[in-house]
Amino acid sequence: MFLLTAVDGKRGTIKTSLKRIIPMNLVVRNMLFELRKKQLHPKFVFTEPDSSPVEVHHIYRRFHQCQKKAEFSYLIRFHDLRHTFASQFVMHNGNIFDLQKILGHTKIDMTMRYAHYSPDHLQKAMNVVCFGGELNVFNHVLTTGLEIVGYMIDTKKE
Repeated sequence: MFLLTAVDGKRGTIKTSLKRIIPMNLVVRNMLFELRKKQLHPKFVFTEPDSSPVEVHHIYRRFHQCQKKAEFSYLIRFHDLRHTFASQFVMHNGNIFDLQKILGHTKIDMTMRYAHYSPDHLQKAMNVVCFGGELNVFNHVLTTGLEIVGYMIDTKKE
């Protein structure tokens, strides 16, 4: 397992005043190591031109500037990436309790606020249980948002 220590430069801690180890996958680890090789500071990945660590509020500002430079039609907050990760994690069969630990939440209800399911994901999830038949829902009803007027369960085996 590859780990990242999360700290706030001002207090040496994160929001909960506790130091926390964050697991990361191999892709992220390799990307961060490659970025660090390009920096003058041996410890930090993101540095200023003088090799001092980038302050947290500068990262947010630069994230916003990069979106504008890339001409994004819709700007997001840096924190929105955390919500996106949480949603993708659960929609790819990640365990909500594992997600709670990864995000560093002490209460599961906070984790539940982060994990948003897409409507398509929920529709696919509902099709997991068909009770031995193939469930044929009027698809145009689902895509147009009209009221569901009926459904048919086809139990014929051909």
